[in-house]
Amino acid sequence: MGGRVADEPLEPQFLKPAPVREPRMWNLGDVLLITMMFLIPAFVFGMFLGGHPLALVGAQGVSYAISLLCARVIISLKTGTGFFKSLDWNYPGPVRLPQLLLLGLVLSVVVSFFSSALLPIPKNLPVEKLLQTRVLAIASMSFATVVAPFAEELYFRGILYGALRSSLEEERPRNALGALLLLSGFVFFYLAWRGRGSGYALFAPILLATGSLLFPLRRGRAPLLDGERQTMIAVVLTASAFAFVHGAQLAHSWGPLLAILVVGLVLTIIRVRMNSVAAGWLVHTAYNGTLFLISWSSTSGFRKLT
Repeated sequence: MGGRVADEPLEPQFLKPAPVREPRMWNLGDVLLITMMFLIPAFVFGMFLGGHPLALVGAQGVSYAISLLCARVIISLKTGTGFFKSLDWNYPGPVRLPQLLLLGLVLSVVVSFFSSALLPIPKNLPVEKLLQTRVLAIASMSFATVVAPFAEELYFRGILYGALRSSLEEERPRNALGALLLLSGFVFFYLAWRGRGSGYALFAPILLATGSLLFPLRRGRAPLLDGERQTMIAVVLTASAFAFVHGAQLAHSWGPLLAILVVGLVLTIIRVRMNSVAAGWLVHTAYNGTLFLISWSSTSGFRKLT
């Protein structure tokens, strides 16, 4: 006869553990929402503060806090794990600390030297408005050394890179991203042709090249994308986005933006090789801190500003 064996214990249904929910990755739509949670407060603060540079530095810090709080809620809910663990924060430990700080120092000196020697750097860049007075210069450079590297590494090397890498693994989001990159590449070429900034000409071929790899031009043709190529494309796109957001400060000029692009590539490669966003943060902090010290020394403590 069928049925339950007499000696088999009856297991109460309410004692069965709930099925474990598979962790999900955040996507580029989530990144867009997080980005808007930075841009909207920054825009509102900009309107009410009347463009005062010192006040805008503080407003940028508040916008960072709002957007990262939003990111923490979204990513923690989707992954079911802690925010920093989901982003692969992974602090590298005291043994790596001096090495990473030294790397940031060397990177800053090398990039600064080659930029001034080989690249066309326009005079009177918009970022120089943050160095008009001693108080403003100290506040701006301190913010760039302490706050900005932490927020930018969480956003670019943590949130954006994670979403890009995840999107490249699935056909539908990969094709959508490819189409967006191709469209953006043509728009950037148009903006460069209209004289909106030579920096657009720097990013346009990058967008078109990566978009062509992601978007199948013929039905049934699979893109040549294994795991290594997916990582490479995510690294390039993350570094390009990192450089592009500095465009307004650098008059969208290709020379200084190329230097920032190189820095972004180094930081993203470190994040990937060490599986650590914190490693990139340490290098980024040392990089910006070295620029702070160079500016401090060359201006006698920001007392001789031109």
